[in-house]
Amino acid sequence: MSSGVVSFTLQLRGPFRLDDAQGRRIDISSREGQALIAMLATANGGERTRSWLQNQLWGSRGQDQAQSILRSELSSLRGLLKHDGPP
Repeated sequence: MSSGVVSFTLQLRGPFRLDDAQGRRIDISSREGQALIAMLATANGGERTRSWLQNQLWGSRGQDQAQSILRSELSSLRGLLKHDGPP
């Protein structure tokens, strides 16, 4: 049984780049998606609250709109980062 842990390689210096465990590039075209990944990857323990992320990325928008955008970005990222099969 798989542990559920999937490895990625993330480059934040210079151009943003995210590769899967086999070295294949994962295209994250949304700048907000790139920022979300960077914020989560650099967080202590890899965790941030939804409200913190919303305030950092969409603080100038209303709370309902910020929640909706975050939900949409996270859903898109889950689809791109989905892992089928053993690591």
